[in-house]
Amino acid sequence: AQNFYYSNNRLPTYVSYGTSKINITEFQKIIATQGLKIDIKTANSFVKVEPDRSSVAALAKSLIVGSTSTYNSGVSIFNWVRDNISYSFYYNTKYGAEGTLRNMTGNCCDTANILVALARNAGITARYVHGTCQFSSGTWYGHVWAQLYLNGKWVTADGTSYRNSLGVVKNWDTSNYKLNGIYTTLPF
Repeated sequence: AQNFYYSNNRLPTYVSYGTSKINITEFQKIIATQGLKIDIKTANSFVKVEPDRSSVAALAKSLIVGSTSTYNSGVSIFNWVRDNISYSFYYNTKYGAEGTLRNMTGNCCDTANILVALARNAGITARYVHGTCQFSSGTWYGHVWAQLYLNGKWVTADGTSYRNSLGVVKNWDTSNYKLNGIYTTLPF
């Protein structure tokens, strides 16, 4: 959609925006029928690597030692973030990747920041997703999570809950949420 917009100065007909919720199944159908071309070897902006911060880069390297595949590297990084970064409630980014690693705590934005930075430093394409989600408590909140590009597809990586695993989210309803944006860098 972004490439179409830049080429045609308008959104494609299958893209809409507003305040209504999107059913993820409908979104997946749109992508399946309209296509989403991701070229991770050339002009894909999601490949952009975070600046090589010594502690993030060193941790990324240590987490993937002995990994036999990019997917296994993604699992190692995800599990480390989920198991080691404690959740703190606040709005927007407060610490960034380095600060989150230093403090070992963060909200959803900063948990996604450290996850994306580690993945990118390990050579894994990663991006941010922002949505309004209904959590298992029944409450709707704005939420940010990461996606890793593994084995030719985007895999959800929400490290904010011990109940989640790479590609499996159990702390909010993934079947129905409002998609607010997909980002290379988090704007807030």
